[in-house]
Amino acid sequence: MVQANSVTTISVSLNNSDPVSAFQLIIPLDKQITYVDQSIATTARTAGHSITASVTNNVLKIYGYSLNNAVIGGNSGDVATFSLKASTNPGDYVLQPSEVVLSDVAGKEVASSAIAGAVTLKAPYLVVQENAIDLGRVPLNQAQPRGLTLSNTGNEELIIDQAAFDADAKALLSKIP
Repeated sequence: MVQANSVTTISVSLNNSDPVSAFQLIIPLDKQITYVDQSIATTARTAGHSITASVTNNVLKIYGYSLNNAVIGGNSGDVATFSLKASTNPGDYVLQPSEVVLSDVAGKEVASSAIAGAVTLKAPYLVVQENAIDLGRVPLNQAQPRGLTLSNTGNEELIIDQAAFDADAKALLSKIP
């Protein structure tokens, strides 16, 4: 779970029964979440390995390898972490790894499968039902009540401290005698 405009750390885990020395995967990213540059990191299991990450067209590509063909330590746990920054639109954003390739010390592919994760972005989301309010012709010194419907379609509480006219509305009102 991550709050709007905040950063969260994501773990990439690997459960393997065969020795693995390198891995690669891609993760398409929704436009509401972005990869934090240079946040990719190894873990205790991948100490001594090199790891890189890049994003092209909202697709995160991760490569982990050893220049001396060292085996990834252990058989279960995190092999990498990276950070994502959330935008402001609340929701659940799936992280579905694909094109996962694991290889052994001889460079042969090791059978693999991937399980999706998700980032839940928590935030209020204000929806205004009317974009403009038409008061029509209003006689001088008369009121013309109109409604404006505001709703929160987000997954966090929306608090409105004040409401204000934009500059155009203030200019218009100042011209009325």
